[in-house]
Formats: sequence, C-alpha cells, structure tokens
Amino acid sequence: MRQAEFGVIGVGTLGAMALWQLARRGCDVVGFEQHQPGHQLGAAAGDTRWVRTASEEADCILLMERALPLWRELERDSGHALLDLCGGLYVGPPDGDFICGVRQNCDDFSLPHEVLTAPQIRSRHPQFAVADGEVGIFEGAAGQVQASLSVAAAAAAAQRHGARLEIRCRVEAVEPRADGIHVLASGEEWRFDRVLMATGPWGRSLLPDHIPHLEVERFHVSWYPIDSSARRGTSTEPILERQGADYIFGSWPSVDGLTAKVGFAAPADRLAGAEDMHQAVSPAVIELTDEYVRRWLPGLVARSVRHVMGMDAHTSDRKFLLGPSRADSRIVLALGMAAHGFKMSPATGAAAADYLLHGESSADLAGFLPERFPVLPFLDYRSA
Repeated sequence: MRQAEFGVIGVGTLGAMALWQLARRGCDVVGFEQHQPGHQLGAAAGDTRWVRTASEEADCILLMERALPLWRELERDSGHALLDLCGGLYVGPPDGDFICGVRQNCDDFSLPHEVLTAPQIRSRHPQFAVADGEVGIFEGAAGQVQASLSVAAAAAAAQRHGARLEIRCRVEAVEPRADGIHVLASGEEWRFDRVLMATGPWGRSLLPDHIPHLEVERFHVSWYPIDSSARRGTSTEPILERQGADYIFGSWPSVDGLTAKVGFAAPADRLAGAEDMHQAVSPAVIELTDEYVRRWLPGLVARSVRHVMGMDAHTSDRKFLLGPSRADSRIVLALGMAAHGFKMSPATGAAAADYLLHGESSADLAGFLPERFPVLPFLDYRSA
C-alpha cells in the first residue's frame, strides 16, 4: 500500500489549483486524473473562459477579489501568460435587471467602471451591435483566461513543487476507515490522512453518502470567422456579455485573429451522468447561435466553423460545494462549480487547500458549505 498526507481526486479546474496550492506550501500530496490535466471534456473546454466581476453575485465577487492576484501568481510560478484583462462590456436596457444588477455591484463593491451610451458603444466598439436606448457598462478588470493551459500549468507547477501526479489513472473506490482514507486507483491501494474530492461531474458514485445530488449539463461554444472589414482581433477588444429576459449571450476576443468565440450561458442539454458525455450538436442550437451572431455581432460572418461541447455539474442553487463533508471532515468536497466557477478557481482551490490543512478557510464561504444539502440515496440507472 502506498501512502501520503493528502490525496486530490480529479486534477481538473479546481483540483489542479488545489494541488498547486498544497504543493507550494510543502505538503505531501498526490493528484489522480483519469484523463490529462486541461482535457476538453469538462469546464476547461473551449480554449478560453470569461473573467469578470461586476456581473457576478455578491459572494462570488469576494472570491473574484481573491482570485485575480492568484492568477498572476500562477503566471509567475508557471512561466505562462494566462490572464488577459482586456476589459468587459455588459450591454442591455438601462432599467433591466441585468444592467441594474451590474450597476449595483459596482456601487456596493467600489468596482471601477464606465457607463456608455448606445452611440458611445457604436463608436468605440463597432463590432458589437446595440439597440437604441441600450447602455453598456465597461469594466476594465475583466477579460479572459486560457482555460486548458491554466489547468495544465497549475498541475505542472504543482509537480515542480513536489506533488506526485498520477495521470490516466482512474479512481475506482474511496473508502473512509479508522486509519485514514483509502483510495483504490487503477488497481493500486493508497492511504491518505485527508482527501479532496474535485471530480466535477464524475465523482458522486465514488462517495454516494457524502456528495449531494449534482445536475450534469453540457455547454456549447462556437467559433465564427471574422469579417475582413471588421475591427476585430485587436488587443483592445473586450469580452461582451448581454442579457435579455430569456437569454445570456456573449463573445470572447479572438485569439487567432481569424475567428471569435461566442456562446450562451445556458445548458445545451442535461445528462444522466458524465459517462454519457458526447460532442453531438443539435441543429437547433447552431441555428439559434447563428441568429444571435447575425443580430448582435456584425463583425462576424454568421456561419460557425467550429463547435465544442464541455460539461459542468451544478447544485440546485447553482452555488459551489466547497468544504468538509458532513459525514467525515477528513473528506473535503470541491464540486458543482457550474459554468461560472472557472474564473474563481485559484481562490476556490486555495480555500480547498485551507480546509484540508486547517479544517477551515479564512474566506467567507459559509454559503458554499456542503452541509446546506441533504445527501440523498444514490441510484445508478445503469444497474437497473
């Protein structure tokens, strides 16, 4: 039997950040990843992810304030440029819930911002369409992060600090015992003092008495060619987020100068489990995305050339599961990030490391503790 102080089950978005934090603090830690860090099946799918603060909920804004400097620390530690604070533009009716909420956040948290009229948006960002009477709020401390590269960079930095990483190693069982947490991985048994479950959509079957129910959803992003006459692909282009009564739609700056990424903050569909993940895209989803590109992004050719499906898991209240298991405090849960958790992952990874080391975190994370949910019986439809 092999052993170490800490085990991290799942070296994806959050697990890689926690592994990095534990290793740089000198901990004896082993990470298990069934694929490769930065793979395209989960939250890192689609090359880049938004980084923004003003349109988040209040408890997530506090996490974002912790995450931004940690992104820069990871850049210095890994030697990779990961975070591009190119700015964020939020667009909608001035009296709509979306813009009113962004304004309220800016006021409540003293977030630097600029309010733009529709003519100002058209002048400054002609690649974005805007309706008469709409307004924009520009946040300078927003942008995008290299998603897959960030996960891979955190895992590699953790290894340089002494972490052991078991890649393409499938965890088959996690069993709390009196002498520690026993983990069976690819036929080999390990024993740990404490374990972090950062398995995203994959993990509930491992510990059905510890992890509350998570919905597993696929998300869809597409890439559209840049119109040769449009002013796109520049270093000054911000991320775009616009919301209406029935949609959240946005775009990312081009990273290749040829195409730009767009997508909806809505699930493409729901899966029974992570094992059902696939890359098929519904024609209806493609047609809807084409329609919104045609309407709101005149700088793009409204015919997509590439699609990616990723996978998220979320709780019923769409807040993280972050903290010790109510059944055994030696097991820390870091799950259910849903679509908006990637940008905060350096902060949530650091908090997960705190819970493993100290049993508590200095961040105010009471709203994310797993104890807020009952743990329901696990029903595996495949065994019926």
